[in-house]
Amino acid sequence: MFAGFLGKFWERYADAPKGVKVVVLKALTNLRLRDIARVAGCTYGTAKVVASQERYKPLREKVLCDFIEELEEQVKSKAVEHLKRVTEEKDPSPFDPTGDFPHVQIYSRELRERLSERA
Repeated sequence: MFAGFLGKFWERYADAPKGVKVVVLKALTNLRLRDIARVAGCTYGTAKVVASQERYKPLREKVLCDFIEELEEQVKSKAVEHLKRVTEEKDPSPFDPTGDFPHVQIYSRELRERLSERA
């Protein structure tokens, strides 16, 4: 479904209940609710109800925090690899931390705001 880092993160929720999948997709992506319902394997009505329930707010926060922490770790490790390559191999190529993150454009507005705050 998703490639790169987002795909690896999404794999954790492959066997999760439909409601959890809706919450995760709503938190991380800017997909329309109809598309989220299709990916989560439920109806639009179910997705709409689940997305608006307050009891899922802690899960939403946890998913956002976990995703951001793992993304930061991924970028840090990429930076270390790049620095090693530059110093040892004298490779002057520029550092591009977004190389493995092709889905940045589909991240939710809230996720993009949190990422920009931490940058």
